[in-house]
Amino acid sequence: MDIARLMEQMPGGKRPQLRPCRATWMDTRGDIQDTRFLIPAHAVFEAAFCAFARGTLIDTDTGPTAIEDLLPGDKVLTSDGTGQAVTWIGTTTLVPVDPSARLRSVPLYRVMTDAFGLARPISPMIAGPSARVPGRSGQGLCSLAAFEDGVQVARITPPSPVEMFHLCLKDHALIRVGGLDFETYHPGHGALSEMRPAMRDLFLKLFPQIDHVADFGLMVQPREPEPPTEDASAA
Repeated sequence: MDIARLMEQMPGGKRPQLRPCRATWMDTRGDIQDTRFLIPAHAVFEAAFCAFARGTLIDTDTGPTAIEDLLPGDKVLTSDGTGQAVTWIGTTTLVPVDPSARLRSVPLYRVMTDAFGLARPISPMIAGPSARVPGRSGQGLCSLAAFEDGVQVARITPPSPVEMFHLCLKDHALIRVGGLDFETYHPGHGALSEMRPAMRDLFLKLFPQIDHVADFGLMVQPREPEPPTEDASAA
């Protein structure tokens, strides 16, 4: 991806911090495409890739499947039991504390077995800041930071790099992940409204399967405000 336009938008010509990432998606002919990008280390961009760690089990119409084994076109089960085809899968690798990288910190959370009730989740899992679940009231989606207690849901720094994933369906939905309901990717309404045009264009290039931000559609539930978090060292 050409980032020249992005760099022109940075105050004082400051070079942005960049993360390598990858997306797989299905084109109009039904062929699966694989594209690699460099994205700015910016929360809005990172949210498209930092939900579920490698090995996380996603419920599909053929049974639980590790997220790294999913392909566009595979059908995952939504919270109402229906199957929806995956249209896009994004992945990036987060590196634990590395002073030489000087990248913005991305928090990761360990969720223990039964943290949200019996078999919810069915086994320990690692998730990122864009892994959102229905809140205690059931009326809004919350990041795991809202449930952090240091025991059942704890912020962690893994000892080795972690490959992270997120996925899109045609419609925003809640899907079954390790026994819990999590949302699929959606940038959120108004998330790009304060971006400069070059940044918005760069963001949309991450999703070749759509033409406009409106193509993400409506959200299945609104999101609760994010709790304040401390910025840690590079991830």
